[in-house]
Amino acid sequence: MSQLHTRLLQELQNQRTEYSIIRKETREEFNQYIEELRQERRQCHTLISDNQERFVNLVRDLCADLTSKLTTEESAATPGSRSSEGGGGDSSPQTMETV
Repeated sequence: MSQLHTRLLQELQNQRTEYSIIRKETREEFNQYIEELRQERRQCHTLISDNQERFVNLVRDLCADLTSKLTTEESAATPGSRSSEGGGGDSSPQTMETV
């Protein structure tokens, strides 16, 4: 009985050691996986930040271009429109009053 008992204890100890090794390997694999996920997350955040910055700059440039075009068109159209409207508007009432 004592040999059987000793053998069983030895087997139990071997299984515990094996289990401990497996747990350690599993923990290391899990930690490595978590670190890989963290790196991917950081890369995603970097890409998102870069793309947001590019998008904001693109919108800002488009707004500046549109503002410039509108300002140019308004300044080109305004003097001609005002002078013809102003002259015609001013002379018509005077003509009516004098008649």
